[in-house]
Amino acid sequence: MKPRRSVVLVLAFLAPAAWAEHFTFTVPYMIRGLPDDIKKMRIGCQVFDQGMKEVGAGEQDVAIPVGGDTSSRFVVIKFDAHPGRRPETAVSWRCQMYEPFGKFFVQKEGTRIKVEGPIKR
Repeated sequence: MKPRRSVVLVLAFLAPAAWAEHFTFTVPYMIRGLPDDIKKMRIGCQVFDQGMKEVGAGEQDVAIPVGGDTSSRFVVIKFDAHPGRRPETAVSWRCQMYEPFGKFFVQKEGTRIKVEGPIKR
């Protein structure tokens, strides 16, 4: 009986590492000066391989406080590589903020706030 309990405890401690995400971005942001009707924005991050094919992506909605932000906040976006894609092939990233429902801003290239750069290992 004791060996079985030991195995179960070891598996319980190893299990969280097996489910860890491939990519984690901590994105600072500050939202102000938008119409009061906009209650949330979406922050999305993507990673790309050398040929600019998307390796993985994730996004998170963030609520906008009444009157906008008074200081910087952070959102953590975690995600895995897409099925069949290897995370180690990612060489660049892009994070962007946009109004997710298209009620106030037309969603087209150039209307999103973007930040991008190389992946440092």
